[in-house]
Amino acid sequence: LAERTASNYPGYTYRSRALAGSFKRVSQGTSPGWAETKDPAPVKTPEERGEPKWTGTPEEASRMLRAAMRAYGASLVGYTELTQEHRDHVIFSYE
Repeated sequence: LAERTASNYPGYTYRSRALAGSFKRVSQGTSPGWAETKDPAPVKTPEERGEPKWTGTPEEASRMLRAAMRAYGASLVGYTELTQEHRDHVIFSYE
């Protein structure tokens, strides 16, 4: 695994493995009994997995996020700058 990851072998890049791991996480959420789970295990950070933290441009991040969202079935994906106006009127919190 380490050799393939280090050589960016297709399907073994950090990004590929993160996407594959996210599918596993979502499929667990549809399993019977998932609703009764009060505290699902948190996802480990790249540092906790011994992997480097991803760094890249906003454009690379948007392409990566768009690809993941399309893989999950989103048909239309868009982005905008998050302004204080958005924070005040679009993002809500609850307890």
